[in-house]
Amino acid sequence: MRTCVFVVWAFARTKCCGARAEAHATALIATWKPFQCSLEFIVTRYRLFAFRKFAVSDELYDDHILDHFESPYHKGHLDCPTCSHSDKNPICGDQVTIELSIDENQCVRQAFFDGKGCAISQAAASILCESIEGKSLAELHEFQAKDMLDLLKVRLTASRQKCGLLGFKVLKTMLYSLENPSATV
Repeated sequence: MRTCVFVVWAFARTKCCGARAEAHATALIATWKPFQCSLEFIVTRYRLFAFRKFAVSDELYDDHILDHFESPYHKGHLDCPTCSHSDKNPICGDQVTIELSIDENQCVRQAFFDGKGCAISQAAASILCESIEGKSLAELHEFQAKDMLDLLKVRLTASRQKCGLLGFKVLKTMLYSLENPSATV
């Protein structure tokens, strides 16, 4: 466990997150032989640490994000999605794919997501999937970025809002492509 603390401390000193944190972890592990924890464990611990350190929030609401990050709602793939869309944040490397099953009444029957990235992007996608199930496509068109940020129940810095809104961006792009199937997205 002491080695894990050292690696997390080293991550914090570099102040990097996302893909840069994973690259840094890989380099540290490759050069430090007595390491005993998996890369996935360290990166997850770092992301939780970085979220707590750099996000502007009340302690009460950190658990909401961390619960969805550690036990996400509908993470995976649908057997037969009606529509699907992916996008990534080129700045930090976060990636989210959302798949929807839409019924004949134009309502979201099921919503699943998959992806990788920081705690905020993955938790936000989980929260989004949970909140849009049962809603009509018309209701989703009315859904705004502010509504998504309100669902997160934390105040994010401007740079972290891109992480929190990645799933929202994927959803909105998907809705646009459903309306305009000939449009190139």
